[in-house]
Amino acid sequence: MPQNPKESISNLSVFKPTHLTDEQVSHQVSRLEAQNAKLSSEAERLRKEAERGAKKAANGSRCHDQYQALFKEHQQASDQLQIMKREKERLQKQLLHQESAKSAALKSSPSVHQIQVGSFTEINKMRGCVSFFFTLNRSPT
Repeated sequence: MPQNPKESISNLSVFKPTHLTDEQVSHQVSRLEAQNAKLSSEAERLRKEAERGAKKAANGSRCHDQYQALFKEHQQASDQLQIMKREKERLQKQLLHQESAKSAALKSSPSVHQIQVGSFTEINKMRGCVSFFFTLNRSPT
């Protein structure tokens, strides 16, 4: 079967003045009808393929738009994260500076004896000892 439509038309003996029998003409008509059916089905297949390609292109465009939006969100989150890291570093430096200034101020001030109070249970133990001591030393009246 020729691929070029012009070749198939020029090869048709129907267009040439020849003596064909009815059977030969009927055979050529059947062959042409079969060829037409094949070409019609091929055209339909190509049309469906083109529709699928158009759908894929539309879907690709939609996916591209979604990707762009997600990428933009990612960039914004990354930028925000960098800003927060810089702020954290700044605050840590500020805190370190304040602590070193406080430490320097304590070193330069005269030393003061601080009374350290123990835990609540230690205080209660001391109270018990003191009251026991006073009961022993109390004279009977």
